[in-house]
Amino acid sequence: CTLDASLIPAQQETALMMSAAGDLSHDPGPGWPCYTAAGADGAKKSNLRWGSAGSEAVIAFMADDEEYNQAVGHRRWLLYSKQSAFSHGSTDDAAVIHVLVKAENTKIPEFIAYPPATWVPRPVVFFRWSFSIPGADFSGAQVMMAHKGQDIPVTIVSSTEKVADNTIVWEPSASIPSEPAVDLVYTVTVSGIGNAPKSSYTYDVTVIKP
Repeated sequence: CTLDASLIPAQQETALMMSAAGDLSHDPGPGWPCYTAAGADGAKKSNLRWGSAGSEAVIAFMADDEEYNQAVGHRRWLLYSKQSAFSHGSTDDAAVIHVLVKAENTKIPEFIAYPPATWVPRPVVFFRWSFSIPGADFSGAQVMMAHKGQDIPVTIVSSTEKVADNTIVWEPSASIPSEPAVDLVYTVTVSGIGNAPKSSYTYDVTVIKP
């Protein structure tokens, strides 16, 4: 992905509008404080965050831990397989990431998991896990997790389409130690997937202490 610097001024206008209002909206009208047409257009095409900016906002978008964000829509747009460019703007208390800039990537991965199938620092392992494949049908999918051969019950909280890539989201019942003394390997299997190259995928997530 690349940064589209040409959109930064409009994204700054979007961030200023959110900050001035002390609120968030994807559809701010002309009566919105500090309104501009470019800022309003940016609001329609962006992840919006109130109360944090910079890297803290990115972490919040990836966590998507609010009750109303069970489908992890912000995370999905940041990890969208076809995404080829982003832009952003921020104030001290509002952050905007333009996620509908370009969708021209052709190197589509086999799947997109978060946490990903690699070594992951514990501070960025959130309690909602997700697995995405473009166009896949997760309506009948199941998720299994295990650590050291012991199954970890999970609760599937979302399996939605039409937001970036199709995605299944679950919450493990077991909490991960906040400061693991050793690397912790979690094996994930997502099965019963329709409309995908394979019906089942298995991968390991290794949680590390940074």
